Amino acid sequence: MRSWVGSWAVLCAVALTGCTGTDAGLAVDLRTNYVSQIDFDEVEVRFDDGVVLTQPASVSREWFTGVRVGTREPLDSPTPLTARLLRGGVEVAARALVAGGDGARALTVLVSRECGGLSCPSGDDPPQATSCLAGRCVEPTCARGDEASCPPARCRADVECRTPLACAASICFGGACGARAGSGCLPEQYCDLDTGECTARPGIDAGAELSDAGLGDAGADDDAGADGDAGADDDAGAGDAATGARDAGAEPLTELGVLARYFLDEGSVGVYQNAFGPEALLLENRGSVRFEATPGRAGLIFTRVGADARACVAIDGTRLARLDGAREATIEAVVRLEAGSPNGSRIAHFGPADTTWSFSIGYDDVTRVRFGMDPARDTAGRWTADLAAARAVVTLVYDGGAPEAERARLYVDGVRAPEAAPTTRPHALVDLSRATHFCVGNRLIGQRTPSGTIHYVALYERALGAAEIDAHVARLLANDDP
Repeated sequence: MRSWVGSWAVLCAVALTGCTGTDAGLAVDLRTNYVSQIDFDEVEVRFDDGVVLTQPASVSREWFTGVRVGTREPLDSPTPLTARLLRGGVEVAARALVAGGDGARALTVLVSRECGGLSCPSGDDPPQATSCLAGRCVEPTCARGDEASCPPARCRADVECRTPLACAASICFGGACGARAGSGCLPEQYCDLDTGECTARPGIDAGAELSDAGLGDAGADDDAGADGDAGADDDAGAGDAATGARDAGAEPLTELGVLARYFLDEGSVGVYQNAFGPEALLLENRGSVRFEATPGRAGLIFTRVGADARACVAIDGTRLARLDGAREATIEAVVRLEAGSPNGSRIAHFGPADTTWSFSIGYDDVTRVRFGMDPARDTAGRWTADLAAARAVVTLVYDGGAPEAERARLYVDGVRAPEAAPTTRPHALVDLSRATHFCVGNRLIGQRTPSGTIHYVALYERALGAAEIDAHVARLLANDDP
């Protein structure tokens, strides 16, 4: 049976994410490199059991990193569904597929522009390759692009790809190179991925204010409470900061799967913005904190071990809570730490108002970095790593689908750190069911500050690859600010 893929091709993949409030349900998200309100204005996901989820498409840039379409009861067995993209109520793409039965609490629908006009199977493709992923015909069981039924990936990271389109950013999307709208166009323009040029949005005067044009309307975007402006307004700090380095010769930081990126460069204001959403960290108990203002390496200096200073944000209803139930995640930080609490100072910490490490990275001293996961408060990883000698990029990669010994891996400046001691192996899924806050430099109840500087922290809802880690190390050691 041949499957026609129209202007767009839709791929459903089991997400690497979870979300708050979905312990008894399945969250359905959409990711696409198409331009909302230009290429599509509504998304529909229809399951064969009668459940239908819909979401109008706002102009938020969050559509590439993921927007919540809705939540439904779990799929206990493989269930047919049809995902559709609509423009003016007209179906522009439709694809039947099967999902569920694997215990996942989240499902992500990828919409790949590179599949435009492709009919699958095509040419020498096997007859079972009825789906399209990133411009290639694949079997319906090839979900994320890395399953055994998938063809070999053509790329692993954005840095391996190049696009000739002037206004676009290169991406590795579903295992093959493509392009997405960059952040270089004016607010009243969009990046036309057919021509590579910044083009005026239909019906908007060139000199019109963004708000007058109606582009700030975020009512349609149900992505974990983030409004459209949060992802689209460069004045809010999400433009260049979200894209990454603008420095000559530096590769940009990837945007794929980013939940939060804190550059911690706002100084003494006490509020530290997420470049990908509204989840700002609020600094409390400032007595043991100073501020590093050196360009390219700004950050928070914690002046003594075991104090109560902390920069935290509540996660309920936010995009950060999408890590709950995740099979993969990455914590990335730039630090220089001189000392730590014997009980475990925190670098980046998810947890409730107690001692639990729900999903956290810290250390017992500067040569023993520690990773902890709920629900058993286990130490899920411990590594030898010197974080005092110089600024270092610390990358904790978690992959619940890997063999137990490989589920948690720590890299310091791109080099994998040796395990310091045997630990309880990580669980297969992130469990944030008890976590209430995300904090930098402490836990919510305090007394776990390090002595040293935290320059930057980022969270990803996927496992970063080796090429991405290396590229980020080069960029962040040169400049950990936007």
